[in-house]
Amino acid sequence: MINSEHGLKPSVQDKKRLLVLTSSYPFDKSDGRAAAGFFVKDFITLISSLSEVTVITQNIEKETSISQEDKVSVIRFPWSGKSRPLSTLRLPQDFFLILSVIFSGISASIKHIRKNKTDHIIAMWAIPSGVWALFMKYFFNIPYTVWCLGSDVWNYQNSYFPRAILRLILKNANTVYADGFELRDTIKRIACINCTYLPSSRNFKKPIKHLSLKPEGVRHYLFVGRFHPNKGPDILIKAIHLLPKEIRSNIHCHMFGGGPLTNELKLLIKEFQLESSITLGDFIGEEKLIELLDAADVIVIPSRKDTISLMVSAALQINKSIIATDVGDMGYVLKKYLAGRTVPAESAEAFAQAIEQDLLSSNEYAHGRSELLELIDLSKSVATMLEDISLKNKK
Repeated sequence: MINSEHGLKPSVQDKKRLLVLTSSYPFDKSDGRAAAGFFVKDFITLISSLSEVTVITQNIEKETSISQEDKVSVIRFPWSGKSRPLSTLRLPQDFFLILSVIFSGISASIKHIRKNKTDHIIAMWAIPSGVWALFMKYFFNIPYTVWCLGSDVWNYQNSYFPRAILRLILKNANTVYADGFELRDTIKRIACINCTYLPSSRNFKKPIKHLSLKPEGVRHYLFVGRFHPNKGPDILIKAIHLLPKEIRSNIHCHMFGGGPLTNELKLLIKEFQLESSITLGDFIGEEKLIELLDAADVIVIPSRKDTISLMVSAALQINKSIIATDVGDMGYVLKKYLAGRTVPAESAEAFAQAIEQDLLSSNEYAHGRSELLELIDLSKSVATMLEDISLKNKK
């Protein structure tokens, strides 16, 4: 248990009042756009058993809403982008939408803090949530922690002005975490600060009902993620195109998500005549995701750039085979623990070969998956963060 192992049994008086600022939080269980938001929700559910937690995030409606979800208060503020995923915003074309979410987040945070005692702020992720947290430190002298996920750093590290803001956010944080070793080293290089590896993962429950994926009698491969170049869904489609026809007749790939590559992926499937081999779907909610994970045979992660994908955590907990590219820390941990097949990044040919090998020896990595699962236990991440917050706030 978190409490006994780490000495974190707070009394009612000692409970920290935490404010979590995040751009990733599900509107409900069917909100597939939330992506990493379901991990945030799992994390907050655990941390709320030991602290008083309020979450501030953007709304898809025109007005501010305040709700109580179990022990957690959730404040959703309006912004100009409404249901637009923040991960799709780009400079310079989305400049005013970016300003909208930044200033609306700052305003909502100020209103809450003026009315409620706040001991510590957790920003998930560096941008935009870290911007909100930085202003709260300047206005109210409230310490904050930043947990970096990957895209919040990679998307801004090579542009002068965004990189300067990123450095300012990281340098002013009490503690900075990264959910990958390579990301940790990138942050150290950008901001010249200490950064600690803290794995992100999900807590998956057993599905309420069991799906029977179609077609029957084949091995089912599952991709869930943003349709974005970093996630490599186009590489996966090209890999399936390269498979011999007799191999393709024994597999089916299910792809769920959304993003800037959606139309390109549809055109690729049509061009390669893969309609009978690939199902391309929209964002899916939590219940559907759990059902698909339970029904699929293999989780595929063809990323060009990634830390340790949350889909690795999903595959480990549901005990499914993994095929992933050797990028960031994902390839490192899969190879170290012999937990899944790894292939070079951006190689459709190598990914196709890995699928063929998987068909020949499907149970090859079962033991390694159970060992790796212990490394990315979410309850350990919660305990580490709470302990660091408690120690830093006493200084």
